Amino acid sequence: MRKNSMLKILMIILFVAGYMAGSAQDYVVTIKGDTLQGKVKYFNGTGVRYAGANSKYIQLIPHEGKKRTFQVLDAISFKMNDEIYYTIKFQEGYSFMKVLHPGYLTLYAYQLENQTTWDGRYFVKRDGSMIDVPNLGFKKRVGQFLADCPDVVKKIEAGDLGRSNLKELVEEYNACVHQKTYPKVEKSPAQIAWSDLETSVKNLSDFDKKKDALEMIHEVRTKLTKNENIPLFLVNGIKDALKDQSSIQETLNTALANVTGN
Repeated sequence: MRKNSMLKILMIILFVAGYMAGSAQDYVVTIKGDTLQGKVKYFNGTGVRYAGANSKYIQLIPHEGKKRTFQVLDAISFKMNDEIYYTIKFQEGYSFMKVLHPGYLTLYAYQLENQTTWDGRYFVKRDGSMIDVPNLGFKKRVGQFLADCPDVVKKIEAGDLGRSNLKELVEEYNACVHQKTYPKVEKSPAQIAWSDLETSVKNLSDFDKKKDALEMIHEVRTKLTKNENIPLFLVNGIKDALKDQSSIQETLNTALANVTGN
């Protein structure tokens, strides 16, 4: 238990350090579980060492030392340009896939054959089940895959949730799973206020610190659910990220009034 608590603290410190620095560090997590930092470059094409038109590999250029090359089965995951990628079982082998929307059900993007764009879509559940998101037969196949949440399936069948709005589909399915996993409890005024703030920020047009703000708000909401103290640096980080968003200042002030930084 103590080890898990220390790990959480370390993760928060690293997050804040990255946020304050204003830039994200690339990394590679090797098949052995080692995390190696440096500049990551992704390659998709024919090379001397990597025969085949669809060869895929990554290179890690550390701050010091020689660059290292990793093929698909050499790495568990990597971060490049502030985006996360995992090695995922796919058809008869494995492929690098980009995380688009994480959760119990995660939406990934992958490269279709002989393409360099990330147009393919793939669903993976935390229980290990997965499906290539189809263009044809979407309602039937995806409906069967998500059959444990009937309300979501109804929206799929009605055409309210389709291939053009996969992120919304993932959000609704994950909310359904969460509700089944954790009994519904009455929310406190603080939880309601921070939920309202999260919704307001999501509805804003994109701005430089929007992603950072949403990540920090999510961290606050998680701590409120667990009745944990909210670190002052987290509160100040949210204030700074949203200081120029005049349209939601009232909502922000209400949220801040319902929590005390420590």
